[in-house]
Amino acid sequence: MISVDVYKFDLRQSISFFYFMKYISLFIIVFFISRVAFSQVNLDDRKFVVNMFRDGMHDSFDTLYFAKGNFTYFTARKYGFQPAPYKAKEKKEGNVVGTATNESKTNGVIVWNFVVMNDSIAGTASFDTRVQNPVKYDFTGKELK
Repeated sequence: MISVDVYKFDLRQSISFFYFMKYISLFIIVFFISRVAFSQVNLDDRKFVVNMFRDGMHDSFDTLYFAKGNFTYFTARKYGFQPAPYKAKEKKEGNVVGTATNESKTNGVIVWNFVVMNDSIAGTASFDTRVQNPVKYDFTGKELK
């Protein structure tokens, strides 16, 4: 005897598949929207004059520069620090959060973490000198136009 199995249409399986595809589509849409919403922000051609603080006390003034995808500051060359690529992303509230790491062969590494709020900037700079414990600076400043 030859037996032929006939596929029976099951409404419950169809509905389950429909909901499964709906959730997968929703996940894909949310994923791509979040990637676009938090994509890299270009800060090129912006300059900020900042007040640097160490342990809550004024330490110095400096100027931060964003140019050609790199971050540097006015006193960097004096101490052998090279311009370095920066990463910046816009957050929901419109602020731009970023980071950069400048290195010097003789003086160590400075890791900058910053938040740009319209024409203001604030953040920290952690200076690891290879000789002593890292020195942490806080800074605030305004855009130089």
